[in-house]
Amino acid sequence: MKLALSLLAVSCSLRADFDVQRWQFRRPIEVKETAAVAAFAVYASVYRDSRARLRDLRIIRAGSETPYQLRTMSGSHEEVELRPTLLNKAVVPQIGLQAVLDLNGHVQHNRLRLVTGQKNFKEAVRVETSDDRRNWALLRNDGLIFDISREDRDVSDLTVEYPVSTRRYLRLTIPGWNDPAYLKSAWLLYRKEVHAVRDVMATLTPVLTEGSKAGTSSVLFDLGFEDLPYDRLDISTGPGVFSRDVEVFVSNDRNNWFLAGGGVLLRTAERTQLSIQVQEQWSRYIKLNIFNGDDAPLPVQGVTLQGFRRTVQFPATAPGPYWLYLGNAAAKEPSYDFARLTPAVSNAKAVSLGRSESNQQYQAPAMPWTDRYPYLLYAVLIGAVAVMGYITWRFLTKLKTA
Repeated sequence: MKLALSLLAVSCSLRADFDVQRWQFRRPIEVKETAAVAAFAVYASVYRDSRARLRDLRIIRAGSETPYQLRTMSGSHEEVELRPTLLNKAVVPQIGLQAVLDLNGHVQHNRLRLVTGQKNFKEAVRVETSDDRRNWALLRNDGLIFDISREDRDVSDLTVEYPVSTRRYLRLTIPGWNDPAYLKSAWLLYRKEVHAVRDVMATLTPVLTEGSKAGTSSVLFDLGFEDLPYDRLDISTGPGVFSRDVEVFVSNDRNNWFLAGGGVLLRTAERTQLSIQVQEQWSRYIKLNIFNGDDAPLPVQGVTLQGFRRTVQFPATAPGPYWLYLGNAAAKEPSYDFARLTPAVSNAKAVSLGRSESNQQYQAPAMPWTDRYPYLLYAVLIGAVAVMGYITWRFLTKLKTA
C-alpha cells in the first residue's frame, strides 16, 4: 500500500506545473512522521485565503507538488419507500385529524411523509405505532410540518422523523387540521443515514435590521468575504414564546438576492426549534425575512453558520516541511491519480496546519493594457471611427462625381 502511494506521488510530482509566483498565501504543514495518508481539516481561515473555492489548494514539498484529495463529510443515506394503506382518516373532536397507516407487515420505518394541497401553514404532528390497533406507543409528539408560500416562491417540509419501528400500524395526529380533505395521502420510509460532520464556520451579529408595514422584518448578516460554505443556520433570539415563518436569501453584492431556503423559528413550552437547513451556500451576505404578522418583530441577536467538514488527505512520504499554497483565482482544480485511485481514509494520520503567511515570491498578475490605459482605448476607438468616417466620405464623394 505504501509503495503504491509513493509511486502515485512521484508520478504526479513529475507532471506538476506549479508556479510559486501565482499563489498569494501559504501555510506550513507539520509532518513529523511518514504516513500512507495524512490529513488536515479545512477551517474558515483557509476558505478566506482561497480565491477559487479550494480549487487553488496546492501542497508543495521540496519544490514539487504533492497530490491530495479533498473529502467532504456531507454524510450519505439509503432510503426505501414504503406504500402503506391509509385507514380511518377522520377528524376526532378535541383531538384533530387522525389517520392510520397499515404496512401489512413488520417492516422497518422511521420517516413519515405527507401530501397536502394546503398552503401557508405550520402544524404539529404526533406519531404513534401499534401491532394490534388497540395499544399505541408514542414515538414523537413534537413533529412539525410547514409550508411558506410567498408570490412565486414556496418553501415546505412535510416529513416527520421518528425512532426506527417495526410495528405494523402507524397513527398520525395533526391537532390543527379540522378537515380530512387536508390530508391527501401519506407515505412511510425507512432511511438509513450516515450523519454529516459539521464545523462552525462563523458566528455573526446583524449588520442591519429593518421592518416593513407588511408585518415582515429583515435581518442582514455579512460574512466579510465570499466563498465560505454553510448549510445550516442556528438563530439566537431574545426570550419569549413565538412561532415565525422565515425565508433565507443570499447574495454576493447585496443587490441580487436568491432564495436559499426557509423554515420555522419556534419556541413554546413543549418545543424549541431555532435552526434552518438550506442547500449548501457560498455567498457573503445572508438575509432573513421573518414574517411576524401582527406581533412585534422577533429580536434576532445573531446567527451561527455550520458547514460540512472538509479534509485534505495526502501521502506523507517523508517527514519534514510541507507547504499549503493558496490564493490563486485563476487556478484550475488539479487532477491527481491519488485522488482518483485512492479511497477516502477514515483513520488518516492527523497533521497540523500552521498560520497563514504571505508568499514572498508572489507576483500579482499584470493588468491588461486596456485597464492600465483606458483613455488610450477610447482614443483608438475615436480614431477608428474618424478613419471610417473619412473613408465613407471619400467613397460618397466619388459616387457623386462619377
